[in-house]
Amino acid sequence: MRDFLEVFVAAFAFRSSSRLNFAPDDSILAIYRTLYPNRWTPDSLEVESFAKQVERRYLIGFATVWHEHLTLGELFGAAQHARGSRP
Repeated sequence: MRDFLEVFVAAFAFRSSSRLNFAPDDSILAIYRTLYPNRWTPDSLEVESFAKQVERRYLIGFATVWHEHLTLGELFGAAQHARGSRP
């Protein structure tokens, strides 16, 4: 779990020490919207960076699990399931 959270905080440019401040039921999009409450504010492509890292590291299609309320816990579970189903 810590490794997964490290990927998340790196993509969102949080300090590594903050990774344990996040909970399994935290919504990825809610965290993003907290950082960028105004839709017209340019972002740093945090969600896209996170998606790319998750796909690369855990070999899952981020788009296949993505929904507006996706939580860190759900994505972690999908990553673990994908990891367990590989030969």
